[in-house]
Amino acid sequence: MARRVMMLTVLALLQGCVGGWVISNPQTDYAVDSVALRGKGYLASSMEASNWHLDEVLRVWGAPDRRRDEGRRTVLYYRSGLAWSGVVPWVLIPIPLVVPVGTNQAVLVFEDERLVSASAEDRDGAGGLCGLFMNDSDSSLTPMCVSL
Repeated sequence: MARRVMMLTVLALLQGCVGGWVISNPQTDYAVDSVALRGKGYLASSMEASNWHLDEVLRVWGAPDRRRDEGRRTVLYYRSGLAWSGVVPWVLIPIPLVVPVGTNQAVLVFEDERLVSASAEDRDGAGGLCGLFMNDSDSSLTPMCVSL
């Protein structure tokens, strides 16, 4: 009986001992006038104005994984790694139940060699943990839930 009580006490004192995380790959559309090129296939929003030209993108990222030319319109596709989806339940330790579901990609659309559309699929996740957490003000343990 004493072992059980001690084990339950130790488990209760573990911070963030129960929770979960959901991983997905949503598509993000970027404002053309403030899109930044990061590593090949990765886009980000920038505070600086940008006006990307087809030649500049090809110089920075190199040849695309796929290219489609439609008259004045050119579409470039750049892969940026595996796309993962699934859940990660957390019971004392994370248990990843995540599988690869394809590849993430950035899609850049040019008209007359000027960027008119930019979108990318990026790994994203949301979740939370519940348990006893150390209170900063008085170093006591406080039960609470936090989001990730």
